[in-house]
Amino acid sequence: MDVEKVAALLILLAIPYFYGLIGLEILYAKWKGRKVYRLNDSITDINMGILDRTLDIFAKVAVIGAYILCYESFHFLEIGLNSPVAWIVAFVLVDFCFYWSHRMCHTINFLWACHVVHHSSEEMNLTVALRQSATESLFTWTFYLPLAFIGFPWPMWVICYQINLLYQFWVHTQMVGKLGPVEWIMNTPSHHRVHHGADEKYIDKNHAGVFIIWDRMFGTFQEEEEDPTYGIVTPLRSWNPVWGHLHYWVRLFNLSRSAKRLKEKVLVWVKSPPWLPEGVEPTPPERTVRYPAYQKFDIPIGKGLTAYTFLQFLSLMGLVSALMFTEQTLPFGEKLFAAAMILWALLSVGGLLERKRWALISEFFRVPAMILFLSAGTIRMGLVSSATIPMGVAFFLTVGLLFFGWAISLRREFSEPLLDPSSIEVTEAENLAK
Repeated sequence: MDVEKVAALLILLAIPYFYGLIGLEILYAKWKGRKVYRLNDSITDINMGILDRTLDIFAKVAVIGAYILCYESFHFLEIGLNSPVAWIVAFVLVDFCFYWSHRMCHTINFLWACHVVHHSSEEMNLTVALRQSATESLFTWTFYLPLAFIGFPWPMWVICYQINLLYQFWVHTQMVGKLGPVEWIMNTPSHHRVHHGADEKYIDKNHAGVFIIWDRMFGTFQEEEEDPTYGIVTPLRSWNPVWGHLHYWVRLFNLSRSAKRLKEKVLVWVKSPPWLPEGVEPTPPERTVRYPAYQKFDIPIGKGLTAYTFLQFLSLMGLVSALMFTEQTLPFGEKLFAAAMILWALLSVGGLLERKRWALISEFFRVPAMILFLSAGTIRMGLVSSATIPMGVAFFLTVGLLFFGWAISLRREFSEPLLDPSSIEVTEAENLAK
């Protein structure tokens, strides 16, 4: 079996599957008169996923290599890739391992620091499924090692895991109600809405990937009873995907530094998220969802800046797609440089959504750099003939100058004071609670 071809086919199938369902959800929600999408939040969801996919290009070699090393060192059974029964058993066991890795990601602080990325959106829609952590797989692959020791070859693990993740995409929606007897066995949108709820009764429930039976068996099942409040207890309040990945690590570092005893400095990293060292108060104040005044994080931006940011986001999507489909042939140095350009674009788009002045300044350097990079890449890949190179360079330069001028014209938006509704949440909520 050519695993690389199968994996590439899954990616090709996933792209229309993802964006087709997202489009249908948007249309269906509009028809029903419901607003379940916000452009800034959905862009951030996808940007988180872009960061994950970009770093995965480098990390997956080490992760799969470690699995192969364990498999070749010792395994009980010789399981062939041609057995349908073996594939079915592997799929069920992969889901079982996923349940435990997912549950531990909610139980152990340093794993939650990775997984919190996925839960930090205050919406629940199909783009949230793309909001994946770039660091989680660096740790959670260890939960699948029993499969290696049993004797399941790495292609079986990788393909079953990818299919598992593809299944989980559709359960991130508010537009599908309960599904009758299906709810007894399978993970469904209703079950997964509970999992994303920040309400006390819903926290750390329904960790299933495909089969909800694991939650029923191990005491973590919770029925959806009222509409959840989505997000995390301490809201992220940022559209920056890099900060979205780092913020909880910073919290753990500060807690560890504040602990008085060495034992507690270590325990901070392996205890559950609510745990605090002796004498340490939670900071910042934790959100309590009973507050009716709570408003979702949002920074209003004008139509011009919205259009500019969206176009930069689309160009970023194009760059990531090109990298994903050429990663097998690109030299390591070129992949690394492309990843750096993607990271720069992610930071800029997040900053533009927050109307950060540094993001506007960054654009004055990033846009020319991106034009040069795309021009060099086009020539390097032989997509243009030598006769058309000057024309191609002129085209890219013209586009770059247009974007450059557009960015300058938007500078007034960055001088106006920001007004984030969520910034008044604590004060109003406390007044209402009195």
